[in-house]
Amino acid sequence: MASSTGFHDKLISKLKISIGCAAMDQDTLHWIIELRINEGKQSEFEKLAKEMSDMVRRSEPGTRKYEWFLSENGNKCLVIETYDSSDSGLVHVRGEAIDKIFPEILKVAKITRFEICGKPSKELVDELADDNVGVYRFIAGFSRQ
Repeated sequence: MASSTGFHDKLISKLKISIGCAAMDQDTLHWIIELRINEGKQSEFEKLAKEMSDMVRRSEPGTRKYEWFLSENGNKCLVIETYDSSDSGLVHVRGEAIDKIFPEILKVAKITRFEICGKPSKELVDELADDNVGVYRFIAGFSRQ
């Protein structure tokens, strides 16, 4: 009997953790941004991307994923970002990296696609209105950890 109770306690504990994670996942946002890099500017772009990534890592704890991927021919970049919440997305948009480094990136590249997956707040969508952001709501799937 004691071992059965122990099993049930562990199961309930795991369920409580899972339910807590599911609630947090509803706030999570994934951003997909594509940039076209100006001809001859790949090296400068890569340097700026690394500087920006380092600054975001140091100053934005609500940023869970911030990854830059360069196409084989070096003329396009995909940035995949994950935020804990709309509040974390707002911290990023209003943050030091966007203020100091992103204007330099826009001198050597142009945003060609910007999509948010999840349920961003109206405040975040309004903040990004000039960027022609597409918003996609979650309908199915899972993420393994």
